[in-house]
Amino acid sequence: ARAIDELFLDVVNDCFLYQHVGEDTRFRNDQSSTLDLIFTKEEGDVKNIEILCPLGQSDHGIVSADFVSQWKSRVVHKPRRMYHKGHFDLITEELMQIDWEIEFANKSPDECFEFVKLKLEELVDKHVPMSKPKDYNEPWMNTPLMKLWKKKYHAWKRYTEKKGYQRYIEYKREANQYKKNARRAKRLHEKKLAKGVRQNKRAFFRYVNSKLTVRPEITEMRKENGELVDNDKDICSVIVRYFNSVHTPVSTEAMPEMNNMYETEIRNIIITQEEVQTRLEKLNVYKSSGPDNIHPFVLQKTASAISIPLTMIFRQSLSSGKCPTDWRTANVTPIHKKGDRTDPSNYRPVSLTSQVCKVLEAIVRKHILEHLADNDILSDRQHGFREGRSCLTNLLEVMECWTEILDEGDGVDVAYLDFRKAFDLVS
Repeated sequence: ARAIDELFLDVVNDCFLYQHVGEDTRFRNDQSSTLDLIFTKEEGDVKNIEILCPLGQSDHGIVSADFVSQWKSRVVHKPRRMYHKGHFDLITEELMQIDWEIEFANKSPDECFEFVKLKLEELVDKHVPMSKPKDYNEPWMNTPLMKLWKKKYHAWKRYTEKKGYQRYIEYKREANQYKKNARRAKRLHEKKLAKGVRQNKRAFFRYVNSKLTVRPEITEMRKENGELVDNDKDICSVIVRYFNSVHTPVSTEAMPEMNNMYETEIRNIIITQEEVQTRLEKLNVYKSSGPDNIHPFVLQKTASAISIPLTMIFRQSLSSGKCPTDWRTANVTPIHKKGDRTDPSNYRPVSLTSQVCKVLEAIVRKHILEHLADNDILSDRQHGFREGRSCLTNLLEVMECWTEILDEGDGVDVAYLDFRKAFDLVS
């Protein structure tokens, strides 16, 4: 039979527990050992561990530690735009009535985009309703279910005011009716989220995260001098300074000369309204808006009208080499990777940029890739950033090569290179 200490160690490893105590905790004569342990799920759950003098006649030191506790706060439902109930036919009609040539006359790309942004904001306020704040948390709680809950509540109040067998039976009937319908509503809601996870991953993971008992929020951060700060503004400043420190600005003043390896060049990218409209119609309406607050739902539903001014701005931006300020701005969210949650180097930035800018980027990328493919410039070994290829196709190809070498009786040595913190910057 296996020793109990081996079984205990297997349980710890199988549950992926982290042991925090690294000092001796039991002291007998001149011998000491580590017997008192603290196990948690995460490395950052416990801090400030200290072994104090034993209590009374015990030979075990007092293990003092701070447990970083977080609680599940009540979800506050803020009013939000109900885009699925918006009158986008009216918005499209009003956009069609604008003479964009006159409005954009003698204006820079920044000024033109600002005009479009303000006009869309005005029309959205006018034709897209806001949701009403809810008094309940669960997303499957609809109006019929709330009526059943109120019936149950009033039945209970009647029973408590004047107890009686008949009133108790009435309460149980209303309670069972509510419970049955609540379970059905929850089941249907979860099935709907699971079925639509490909189209709306955001809603699926938002629901999953809402069920977590602990929310990994950033409660404190360690400054360069080791000092801990817990103020939101100070935490943000520490993270910003770290992200800025790993950013390497690229100077465009002294660009190296490039020898022309190919005769063909992309002299000019011609953007058509039809191309812009097609891209807008393919937008994922479940994505978030960027710093310009233009939601992809609005862009998709008004594609036939909004593509006219956007095409003009895209052309002007490419010809002048200037981008609107909102396109060069991002909402940056720090995402914890692993390790100490108070160390800013253990976070990577995720940038949320303008959806309009992404449309232009997609169009330019399409023209570049078509040029590379038509002129046979890309190597066949290039798998990254190519349609129909990925890390999986790359692995399949090299595995085929390695297997063939091994079948012939030869050996294979593989060297992997990993760029440390390659994605920990905002460019």
